[in-house]
Amino acid sequence: MQKNGFKVTEVVANAWNNSLVKLLENKNSKKLLLNNGKSYQISDVRKKYSSRRDSRINM
Repeated sequence: MQKNGFKVTEVVANAWNNSLVKLLENKNSKKLLLNNGKSYQISDVRKKYSSRRDSRINM
């Protein structure tokens, strides 16, 4: 894992891409799992969020 996030694997990139419509419908999923409204691609670095920031997300 990189200091500020992790590289997206092929499996994760494909799963998020296949679920893009569902992820866009939920504001928390959109914030946490998408990159400016688009799914992350293989080897993109997904930034990691601190638990303090995560606690402000409404589940």
